[in-house]
Amino acid sequence: MRPREVRRASSVPGTRSPTGKEQSWRRRGIPGGCDRGSATVWAVGIMMLTVLAAYVFALVGAIRVARHRAQAAADLSALSAAKVMAVGRDRACDEAATLAKANGAFLQRCDLVGETVEVRVAIRFPVPGVGLRIVIAHARAGPVSSQVRHD
Repeated sequence: MRPREVRRASSVPGTRSPTGKEQSWRRRGIPGGCDRGSATVWAVGIMMLTVLAAYVFALVGAIRVARHRAQAAADLSALSAAKVMAVGRDRACDEAATLAKANGAFLQRCDLVGETVEVRVAIRFPVPGVGLRIVIAHARAGPVSSQVRHD
């Protein structure tokens, strides 16, 4: 085996030679020239974009799950309040609040309009990197024969 060649600082590619000329990678015969290591930079960039895309997809998924949970809590609260309202109007909103709480939500509004109950519930959920957010859902329940109002 040949002993390893020791280079002087002036013979390192990219530095000036004793004659003052710039030594380039290509003139020294090194494949890839000045682009050595650029694949690593590209790979890191692609990995960062992949992680960012995964974060965005997870965030959108978490928001959609919270929205569905809020709507389910609103629907169940309105149905429960409508059932109780058939017996007595006094406890309808209390029943809606109890059922909303059992579903991890809180009752924001409860209106008794004729024979119909309209509720609005909200769910708080954490968003990583952003903080707590609130999702709101509305629901209406009552007998089929009651007048339906279109928003």
